[in-house]
Amino acid sequence: MMDIIYKIKRLIKPLPEFGQIGVRCRITPNIIVNKAENCILGNNIYIGPYAIFYCTHNNIIIKDNVMIGPRCSIMTENHNIFGIGKNIIDNEEFSYEDSGDIIINEDVWIGSSVVLIKGANVGRGAIIGAGATVRNNIPPYAIVAGNPCKIIGFRFNPQEIIEHEKILYSEEKRLPMELIDANYNKYFLKRLKQISSYIRIY
Repeated sequence: MMDIIYKIKRLIKPLPEFGQIGVRCRITPNIIVNKAENCILGNNIYIGPYAIFYCTHNNIIIKDNVMIGPRCSIMTENHNIFGIGKNIIDNEEFSYEDSGDIIINEDVWIGSSVVLIKGANVGRGAIIGAGATVRNNIPPYAIVAGNPCKIIGFRFNPQEIIEHEKILYSEEKRLPMELIDANYNKYFLKRLKQISSYIRIY
């Protein structure tokens, strides 16, 4: 019996010492984090198995009510490839041009095997499809897929977004109606033909 307990304990890895962690966070013990003090986690977060957080010099900021699927990679910097006379593996010089914070805002669902690269900012309420690569800003409530990811729709229409925000957020924290309408028109209504074409290929 003691031998079985010992084996179980060896399989359970302790969670990293995050820079900040809120309440009701469910984090699988087999994630890899290279500098946990640079990870800022809000409340009610789920991080699936085998996620990789690489944040040596910059921050990964995950706000409230976020789901992150298995095998996701979140990397705030690239390796420096520009050292003349150095093999890439031996070049440890850090370049701030190749780094940036990654922010995941509230109420986001990130599918399995997604890759978030330096400077990515995922807007509130967005959905990132499995296997997508995110390199830049994702508008609130957008649905994106692919590599590099493209917007293929929105979770709600503008009126539904406004209703959703009224229920979940205090008035001062709600997104402005003008921003909601502008995003919906720019990234969806004006791109319906492109989106339809992309979805058929995807």
